[in-house]
Amino acid sequence: MVAVVKTFIYSGLLNKLTIPPGTTSIDVHLWGGAGGGGGSDAGGSGGTGAAGHHVSSSTVSISSSQIGTVMQVAVGGGGAGGTSGTSAAGGTNGKSITDYSGGQGGAAGPRGNSGSGGGGGGATVVQIDGTDIAVAGGGGGGAGAGAGSNGTSGINSNSATSRSPGTLGEDGAGHSGDGAGGGAGGGGVDGGIGGNGGSNDNGGTGGRSGSNNAAGGSSSDGSGVTPGGTSNAFYSAGIAVGGGGSQSGQNGKAVVVFNVSVQAQYKVAGVWKNINTLFYKVSGTWKLVTAGYYKVSGVWKALYNAGINFVETAAGFGNSNGNTTSGTAGSGPPIAQSGGCFIAGTMITMADGSFKAVEQVDIRDEVAVGGFVFATGKFLIEDLFEYKGIKVSGTHMVKEDGTWTRVSDSKHGKSLGDDEHIVYVFGSEFRRIIINGIEFTDYFEIDEKQKLLSIGEKFFGIWQDHDRQTLVDDVTILNNDR
Repeated sequence: MVAVVKTFIYSGLLNKLTIPPGTTSIDVHLWGGAGGGGGSDAGGSGGTGAAGHHVSSSTVSISSSQIGTVMQVAVGGGGAGGTSGTSAAGGTNGKSITDYSGGQGGAAGPRGNSGSGGGGGGATVVQIDGTDIAVAGGGGGGAGAGAGSNGTSGINSNSATSRSPGTLGEDGAGHSGDGAGGGAGGGGVDGGIGGNGGSNDNGGTGGRSGSNNAAGGSSSDGSGVTPGGTSNAFYSAGIAVGGGGSQSGQNGKAVVVFNVSVQAQYKVAGVWKNINTLFYKVSGTWKLVTAGYYKVSGVWKALYNAGINFVETAAGFGNSNGNTTSGTAGSGPPIAQSGGCFIAGTMITMADGSFKAVEQVDIRDEVAVGGFVFATGKFLIEDLFEYKGIKVSGTHMVKEDGTWTRVSDSKHGKSLGDDEHIVYVFGSEFRRIIINGIEFTDYFEIDEKQKLLSIGEKFFGIWQDHDRQTLVDDVTILNNDR
């Protein structure tokens, strides 16, 4: 029996071979392409990509019916890293044999500067006559970062796509406002799902890796950016390593060992028959011939590797992108991120018990609970919610069950989508508004909301001191940044 080793690295091409006579079994050692890292923003450098998976199996039987059929070997490419900027495109997908590629990372939002998601890695695949023999899944891409937080890393384990074809990794979800894109899924026996875009201006979530077919051997999903099988004799440094923030994942690798029997024959009654074993005699003892060699121009070559030569072809390799994502597209209030307000026609309860539309409330009016009105304004928002029949921005504060919370986080708030709306609000002496018997705050800045959430009703007695301190802090920061 002769062992003929064939090694494949990523070339962007499909390797094909007609399985030669005498092949009794093969050993396979595979590493999938790794996921790319997410793009950066103020929240961090982006989530890291997941490592490509590893599969190793020895003595995979080759039947007589498979002799003369076509073997295909495809090495999965690493997904590209995400980028940063307005509408930054996601990292391109790691490619493999058609429909086993990874997905493309989710794009960053069209407002502001955020990170896009990393691309998913392509699976490394061995097929005979179109049937999978062994598959090492590609790694999931890391998510992009937003101003508010970093994106999460690609996930080494698989959560299978429900899209078709099921072997193709999903694209990461994008963002419609100012926020980050999700990481893409890796290709595999089951392609991985894509990650979500970030909420508001936050980082997204990483994509899932593809799954494996271990051909009766063992498999490892690796841990973080580190692939399994690094102690395998055929592993090469850097193979299948997940990408850091904004960096591409590393390509996979395939090693196929052909176990070929001796091809000597003898003739009996005009019929050639295989000699499965050969012996030679040394000092009166018969010994088994395990390999044969011949000499060409002074160089010894294996006698039994004739015909084990692969042909590369571009046909049947690669996907331009992945499956449609099942991740949630990021959205949020990219325009009015401060106070939160009400649509025109919302009736405000006045101090004398009468009612007035919010857009008609004017300076020096007196509103119930809030008192004297000292400012009015209007905003363009994209996070309109319905709260018990009242249409209000999701960032607005409402008193629910005796506790102050944002409408978007409340039990009764229901999102009405991310279309643009003009809304109106005012500032009042005691910072509160009554609408249909429900207590809301008036126009509140982000830092005021945080203070209200932390100390509750006490804030209404100290809000002016809080504002003065905020102004002092702003001046100090500006002076220090000069």
